[in-house]
This record gives sequence, structure tokens and C-alpha cells, in this order.
Amino acid sequence: MAFPPSDFRLLRFWSDDFPAPKRLSAWTEVLSRMLLKAQVEQLTDTPFQVDACLRALPGVHFGAGLWGPSVTRRTREIARSDPKGFYIVINTEGLLRVRTAEGEVMLSEGDAVFLTCAQEVSLMRPEAGRLTCARIDQAQFKFLVPDAEDCGGTVIRHGNEALRVLMTYLRDLDDKQALTNAEVRALVVSHIFALIALILNSARDAAQASKAATPNAARLRAIKQYAAEHLSDQDLSIARVASANRLSPRQVQRLFEADDTTFSEFLLLKRLQSVHAVLTDLRQAHRSVSDIALASGFGDVSYFNRAFRNHYGASPTAIRQSAAARANGG
Repeated sequence: MAFPPSDFRLLRFWSDDFPAPKRLSAWTEVLSRMLLKAQVEQLTDTPFQVDACLRALPGVHFGAGLWGPSVTRRTREIARSDPKGFYIVINTEGLLRVRTAEGEVMLSEGDAVFLTCAQEVSLMRPEAGRLTCARIDQAQFKFLVPDAEDCGGTVIRHGNEALRVLMTYLRDLDDKQALTNAEVRALVVSHIFALIALILNSARDAAQASKAATPNAARLRAIKQYAAEHLSDQDLSIARVASANRLSPRQVQRLFEADDTTFSEFLLLKRLQSVHAVLTDLRQAHRSVSDIALASGFGDVSYFNRAFRNHYGASPTAIRQSAAARANGG
């Protein structure tokens, strides 16, 4: 498959625009045409869900949005038919499991992985979440990183400053940025290439400097994964999480402190994000806000309402109404 043509426009794909039986095939076709050829398999019996925006620029194609529970595969056959180029996958919400021939890694929020189009890759999203993906031309990128083919599978953690800048940069290239001026387009593309090169090079440097810290990073990811899988349990505590991971509560506290947060802050954020995801899902509009909050692990609805407003700057009802208005074209 040739690198898709550039048209500079922002394409919006919303699965609810299609009948439920046709959503998966429609999304697979758009994904393959605009970004990466792949096979997509949903993991639940509920209607497939995607809300994404994709854009094509000369030498760079990127997309971002919400994916429902699914597995996206670049099989050996697909990789052989479409081997040229590189891409970076940035996990912006939820958990994303990445499997390559070299092994498997779990991406937490803000983590990313650099991959080659020639690699066989599986991206598994156990629950609905968000990600950003940018595909770049092979020949252009190798001027900046000559050994880029050897970097497939490089994981970049969320503390990488260049990665955060790239996320902001891609997010701000919305449909208000027409990019009709060729010089502006060229400048934007060069910035994206330079940022990805910086991300990759700094990640490799950081990996060499922090090998000793790898066991702690793995423990923290396992702890976060366990907590995310048990959000609905109102009795979830640091003691229980520690016991499940064969650590002491103080060890768990130190792991979160090294990540510039606490277990309580992490748990609150995950539960708020869980509620937000349900509130913006029109298929669950029949559920009350209190029911959603309790199901996400909040035991006190008044406390939930205060925490939600502090984090999102609006009430749960306002967030739900805004999502419904956008869906209706308002």
C-alpha cells in the first residue's frame, strides 16, 4: 500500500454515523486509507465505538481520538505489503497493550512507542481510551535518525518533554488550521519530524541512563493496571493493592512519590476519567449521574460532584449536555 495522498483536510470519523454492523469495516477502511493498513477486531459484544480525526500532510499523516475495546493488528502479511515508514503511537487515556516480536509492553497514559511499518504489531485496548498516532515518511526521517529501523519498539514514557510538546502540537492542528500556504505546511511538517527525532533520541539516552530503575517502573505499571481494573470497588485501598502486588504499602507509596503523585491522586483521576467516559457516551444517557459515580467506585456522591467540577471545570450534567449537543450538531 502506497503512502496515502495528502489533502490537508481534517477528516472526522464517528462510528455512530454508521449502522452497528458496518462500523468496524468502515473504520478499518478509513484507517487503512488515511493512516495505517491494519486489521481491527472488537473485544466486546457492544456496538463498536470510534470517534477520531485524521489528517494528511506531505510526508506526515496523523490521527487522534477515542477507541472502544479492540485489537488493532499489523500482521506479517500487512507489514510486508506496506513496509515503508515509521509511526509513533501515543496513549493519551486508558491502558494500551503493545505486542511485537520482541515482547509485550503496557503503555500508561502519556506513554508512547515508536514503531516501523515493517514490524508485526498488535495494539490491544482492553477498555475504551484515547490515543494519537503519527506516521512519517521513511526517507525524510532517516536524514534525522539514520538508524531509525533499529529503533522499532522503543518505548517513550510520559515524562519525555519533547513527547508532551508533540502531543500539544498535533492536538492544535485542528480544522481551524487550513494550512493552505505551502511554506506553512512545510514548516509544520519539519517541526513534526524534528520533534519525533528528538523524542526518539532522548528516549534512547534516558533508557541507557535509567536501567537500574526499570524494575520499579515495571512495578508501578503493574500497580496502576491492577488499580484500573478494580476501580468499581469502593473498598480499594493501598493496602489491598500492595498485597496483590506482593509489596508493602510504604513501598507502593514510594513508587507513586517517584512518579510525582500519590496513590489517592491516581485513583481519583482514574475514577473521574471513568465517569467522564460514560457521561459522554450517548448510549448510556439513560443512566443517572449518581449511578455512574457509584459504579466507578465513588462512595460519596457529594464528594464526587465537587471533585468532578474541580477537575473538569463543569458539572457532570453540563458535560453530558455538551456531549449530546455536539452529537446533534449543536
